[in-house]
Amino acid sequence: IYTLSLHDALPICSVQRISGKIAVDFFGELGIPADASGATELDEEKFDAIVFAMKKTDAIETGLKLLEYSQNTKRALKTKLVMRGYSRDVADEAVDFIEGHGYINEYDMACALVEDMATRRLYGRMRIKNELFSKGFDQGAAARALEESDVDYVDICATRIKKTGGTGIFEDKVSRIKAVSSLTRYGFTLDEIKDAIKLIESGQ
Repeated sequence: IYTLSLHDALPICSVQRISGKIAVDFFGELGIPADASGATELDEEKFDAIVFAMKKTDAIETGLKLLEYSQNTKRALKTKLVMRGYSRDVADEAVDFIEGHGYINEYDMACALVEDMATRRLYGRMRIKNELFSKGFDQGAAARALEESDVDYVDICATRIKKTGGTGIFEDKVSRIKAVSSLTRYGFTLDEIKDAIKLIESGQ
């Protein structure tokens, strides 16, 4: 607990007692003395900086607790912190701190989701790209995860076709249009659909 003496423009100083936790990482930049058991006189700028550091520390603790329950992108975590009453500035710096200490790795998260959405949900590349965007992933991390993935989208498309009736769904014009429309909504290109049909017909 610090007793902070805040000087203002008036000859009389106002004394405010505040309490809170500050992460050790912030002590150096704040210039807080190691022994702060007594009253400490501060100007308004230093006082505000310490209060901000307390709020940021609290936001970091809240963010880490949220990550214990589920993975979050930076954007998603910032939104959750703001919804819990933290200012956007506090939330931004708290999440940057959390990411900087390795608790958020959007590239690894994106790689796992690409694999899951392709092999379990049978999504094509474009659908996965849109899903990553909607979940708030950094564009660079998402693009890299998609680019470096070894997913065979033709094979995934063939699996989806088999699960929805096989190549028979392309036999007449009406059902073919419907089938192609459905597959493109799942993120497959026309070339991937054609190659998937050939793959099935070849018996592979």
